[in-house]
Amino acid sequence: MDTPQTTHFNSPQEEFNHRRAEHAKDAARKLQQAATFYEQAAQAFAAQDERNGELKLRSARQALEPIADELPRPPQPAKPRPVEKPKMDWGWFKYFIPGFIVLGLLYLMVQLNLSGDLSKGWTVQGDIREAVKYPGNK
Repeated sequence: MDTPQTTHFNSPQEEFNHRRAEHAKDAARKLQQAATFYEQAAQAFAAQDERNGELKLRSARQALEPIADELPRPPQPAKPRPVEKPKMDWGWFKYFIPGFIVLGLLYLMVQLNLSGDLSKGWTVQGDIREAVKYPGNK
């Protein structure tokens, strides 16, 4: 008669490692059993025995069912993400650029005599009176 062996562990870590080892051995046995069923299914399909091949495939899936969550999954394709363009931080320049444009235009108006100063080219006596006359009164 086989008596179950009881093992005494000195620490919880040893007990944990022992349980992990037993679990790994059990998974290896199930994988080996499933591999055998898959080989038998392949031989049955090669011999044109569809019914026996399907039964062996079903047996292999049943053998893998308890450890299916532990088997590695195929990698999922990465989802493309939109590329973020670096945005330039203009800071204070966004305020200075329009200011420089306005100041430059004002400077040009003063230099080219476009300031609108009526005293530089018009006389109060003749030019303004001629300019405001009704066109038919000339």
